[in-house]
Amino acid sequence: MINVRRYSKGEEEVLRQICLDTTLVINVKEYGSELVHKWTTRLKDKSAWKEHVRKKNPFVAEIDSQLIGFAEFSTNGKIGAFYSHHHWQRKGVGTALLCRIETEAEKLGIENILVESSLSASKFFESKGFKVMREIEVYADGIVSKSIELVKSNANNKCMQSDHQTATRFVDR
Repeated sequence: MINVRRYSKGEEEVLRQICLDTTLVINVKEYGSELVHKWTTRLKDKSAWKEHVRKKNPFVAEIDSQLIGFAEFSTNGKIGAFYSHHHWQRKGVGTALLCRIETEAEKLGIENILVESSLSASKFFESKGFKVMREIEVYADGIVSKSIELVKSNANNKCMQSDHQTATRFVDR
């Protein structure tokens, strides 16, 4: 069973490693080694990462107390970082995290959920009902990368247990 809950202090390094590993294994295929190297270099500052995670207070997905993914969601309706460990992709982790985000959005009265996604991850979001708004060119340290901005109406959105490949439980602490 996948548990989804808010992160706990002390888990920052595991989340950093999930982000780092997934970027090096998955994102490098789409964006190339030069851009991925620049992204991962920023992740090496552990104190800045720790502060970022504490500020964002992400949802984390876990199985048997092992963290396998995380997602940031702001009260303005925007999904930030959204990572499933590369060994756990296509196993319901992203779906579980998104379901938790949709439930949170409903609780907060948020009508639209926004995400700026990588090209490959945009396919996941589209399969979950997000609509492409536009393609964006992002400039980072002189390198251009493309991302997709997507939106989903949260009106009448019901996250159904049957949508998950793996059972999910939301845990509030």
